[in-house]
Amino acid sequence: MKRPGHCHICGSECREIVSKHTKGKLKGEPIQFGDWHENAWRRTFELSDGSTCDITFCRDCVDDADYGKIWDIVKERALWEEDHRELRGAPARTAPEKHRAEQEIERIFDLKIEREVGRRMWKFVDHKFGHLV
Repeated sequence: MKRPGHCHICGSECREIVSKHTKGKLKGEPIQFGDWHENAWRRTFELSDGSTCDITFCRDCVDDADYGKIWDIVKERALWEEDHRELRGAPARTAPEKHRAEQEIERIFDLKIEREVGRRMWKFVDHKFGHLV
């Protein structure tokens, strides 16, 4: 399972974890992040609908070219996020919000990665605006 702040492929830590949940079903899951590690890379992919998606990799996995495997992990994480959003303290969704979330999951499952459009170490990204530094 892909975890925030970790490599998309191997799961190694790519970002300092300042605090984690200490109890309950989310025990061990990150709550707050610090700086990116030197091994953290961001790859930006163009998707089949023309949108883009940024994905984190460690230095050892950054050259992975198996787009199918990469996108399967994205889909798995999207389902996990939806299933566990209330455990993370998010309020219950209204019926229209739930419907929109279900449509977004369906949209994600219909997409595929077309090509890579950028690659940069995360430490060189301005996180406030998402721009490259």
